[in-house]
Amino acid sequence: MVMTLERALRTVTHAAYNDASVPALDLVNEAGQRLFSMHPWRFTMKPPVQLTLRAPVSFTGGTYTELTKTISGLSLSAYDFANGDSFSLTSGTGANVRDYVIADKTSTTLVLSESIGSAADGLTDIAGTINAGRAIVLPSDFGAELRMVTTGGLTQHIAFTTQQRLLEARSRTPAPPLGVYWAAIFTAPDLTSAGGSPTPRLELYPDGTAVDYDFLTCSYRIAWSELTEDAKIISIPPYVEPLYTQLLRAIVKGYEEEEEGTVEDRINALTQSATFFNAISEDGLLQPDVGELTGGNESFASQEWWPYPTEYVADP
Repeated sequence: MVMTLERALRTVTHAAYNDASVPALDLVNEAGQRLFSMHPWRFTMKPPVQLTLRAPVSFTGGTYTELTKTISGLSLSAYDFANGDSFSLTSGTGANVRDYVIADKTSTTLVLSESIGSAADGLTDIAGTINAGRAIVLPSDFGAELRMVTTGGLTQHIAFTTQQRLLEARSRTPAPPLGVYWAAIFTAPDLTSAGGSPTPRLELYPDGTAVDYDFLTCSYRIAWSELTEDAKIISIPPYVEPLYTQLLRAIVKGYEEEEEGTVEDRINALTQSATFFNAISEDGLLQPDVGELTGGNESFASQEWWPYPTEYVADP
């Protein structure tokens, strides 16, 4: 059987006795979000995909407008904007030289999140660099548990580190050996005029200097995809459908009959049920064997780096 949106909406109607106080589609999506977060489901692990390393974009002769906090007169068609990108202002009459967060962009204009200085208003000598190579844009369906390797083989390595250590690394000298990168996931708010949910981004050190379309191969757990009224199918496997149905009913009942049990009370009870454990068991059996113990060899997939690279030799 296939879980359709129509079927899920009927479940809401039935559980609420045809009188839900919350929009039915909101309840359907809440149930999906809670389902994806209640267990590290194997069915949410996406096959490996390749991600692109972006290149920095430099320009001169930009015109700054204080009212709109924009720099115009640029050629930005090749720049792939992502929430959290920054712009390093290097020169400009009346402008404060430092880094600024980019709120949005068009093919000819940068929209900044704050003023670069009212004294620069109307002037046409703004110059700087968009630090696109500082972060990799994660896929729109990224949810959690990013696992990654670079495609450079022996000459290129990437390792996760803490956010604090990544910030410290950017102020260190000397630079790491050629082809060695550190990475940490940050979350950036959506500052565009339309707004939206904050998005994760994979910050790197050192910055990328050229476009590399297959720089990183990774897998990850997908996030729940927000359903709209145009949706037809809810993309979950059949063995999870009973759990999703019970979860949806628990949420509806929890909101509509809170005095008899809150949403949390009902979900806590559900996580102790046969329905929940049966779904977990079936999900785990997708691949019951992960091979022999390897003594921690998985950790060799990444490479450590220290400011003084005494243990490294030149690239082969």
